[in-house]
Amino acid sequence: MVGKLVVNGNPTALGLVGHAVPNEMKILPSINEHLQQLEALSLHPSLKVNPDQHTTIVGNILHHLMYPYFLTRAPEMQEKFSERQYQVFMQALADYCLRGYVENPEPRLTIEFIQGLHRQFYSNALSVPVKAVDGSMTTIVPGEFKTTPVFSRRNGGWAATPAAENVQGDMASLLDRLHDEAVPLFQRYIQTMFDFTETHPFPDGNGKMALVIGDLYLLKLGLHPPYFAKYRWSDKKALYSRAERYATDTSRDISDLYPVVLRLYEECGLGLGDRIQLNENAADV
Repeated sequence: MVGKLVVNGNPTALGLVGHAVPNEMKILPSINEHLQQLEALSLHPSLKVNPDQHTTIVGNILHHLMYPYFLTRAPEMQEKFSERQYQVFMQALADYCLRGYVENPEPRLTIEFIQGLHRQFYSNALSVPVKAVDGSMTTIVPGEFKTTPVFSRRNGGWAATPAAENVQGDMASLLDRLHDEAVPLFQRYIQTMFDFTETHPFPDGNGKMALVIGDLYLLKLGLHPPYFAKYRWSDKKALYSRAERYATDTSRDISDLYPVVLRLYEECGLGLGDRIQLNENAADV
């Protein structure tokens, strides 16, 4: 065990339980004002975290993602997981994130860590049913990349995801782009999450994986994450719609999402409010 999982300083108490992937990340032609604010915030002492905060922040990353998920899947999830079982599940996830990445001497996010994280997410499932391109049902092995074509939801229906035979190379390229310091940090943060869901390396669970990986990357750099999963649960339909637009937008323009991240930081209680200025057209969380 790395440490007891805590959320907002307290022990977790849970009573309820084919789009082409870009080969390179496009740098936007001009730095948008909200991106400028985010890049400035990354240098502010309030955003810096100490190692003794890691356990709490990782717990919050997972809590913001998983707790609403289990609530919306009641009662079947409540039947599957007791409160104690859910706490054990969350603790195992947090320990893996800390040992495997945040506090691991290896500086880069790796494919091996990502596959291990997927195994942790599905450790309580013997199999997960997914729909193949031919319409048949198949199952996944947690932690293994897709080996056959699968569908993802798109425009109210199903669309084929990128080819299974390319997934290893696609993921390697995605991670290279994530670590490309020539691109502004928060552009990489957002685009990596959206590129991950578009690459769709696993037959299932890609959205959850993307949200966790994005926030863990910032924490690995010593920065407090904005908990992007909170945006998912504030307007899941809007986020999914935005992901669909991203998948078909060759410019990869995500300027409308920088205000979202700024608003999420406002909600983190880090004392950054006076350093965040949003214009009247800024998107709501």
